[in-house]
Amino acid sequence: MIVCQQCARERHITFATGIDGRERQGFGMDQTAPMPGDAADSDEGVGVSIFKSLVPSVYEIAAEMAEVGIDALVDNVVLDAIPSVRALRTLFGLPGNFREAWLEKKLLAMMYGLGPISVEDSERWQKKLASESGLAGTGERVLALVDRVAAALKAELIGQVMRAWLDGTCDRATFLRTAEMIDNALTEDLVYLMESWTDQPWKEGGYEPAARRLIAAGLMVDRSSAILDETSKLPAPSDEGALLRSLQT
Repeated sequence: MIVCQQCARERHITFATGIDGRERQGFGMDQTAPMPGDAADSDEGVGVSIFKSLVPSVYEIAAEMAEVGIDALVDNVVLDAIPSVRALRTLFGLPGNFREAWLEKKLLAMMYGLGPISVEDSERWQKKLASESGLAGTGERVLALVDRVAAALKAELIGQVMRAWLDGTCDRATFLRTAEMIDNALTEDLVYLMESWTDQPWKEGGYEPAARRLIAAGLMVDRSSAILDETSKLPAPSDEGALLRSLQT
């Protein structure tokens, strides 16, 4: 991406030379930021790195980059400041293709979904995580889900539910279960669940198709009886679906 010098000054874009000799761009970054492959990164596991990313500056970066295209992420040095991205770049090399840049975009969406992070939030979460076992496996599972989702919105929702776990609103099992349900649902059905679902009867008979699919994904429950009578009820969000709805502002 070519950026004029005036635009660079206005947007605080700095440039650094990567280990491949190419110039790379970043937003307000120190040109001495660690590069992929540095010794400091070599012993940082990918699974644990996701939890090392829970600092105020990461949300700021995610918010800054939320609307940029994938092409702007390739070789962008600012992302080296995020431990999880840096660890992935160490594993796979610099992001030189669509799939790697797409994964980075979804990771940013997940971090954006966490919302603003204060110093107090970060300190409280790190104390909580210090008492948790199996963090590496949890982090790897989350990264695998983020890698698999087909839309940045899903990654953002996973970030929202991760924050609910970190804040103590739900336990880790509920977080992971809900994250997998998000992955299994259609993106448009998730929008329906969060924005359009109502407990009022539909004008036309039968289940809304989106509700049927969300029941299969686990985010809604079928409350009808075998015989349609006064005991039958319309589908409603499951505990996980209700949690997801409660996180929308």
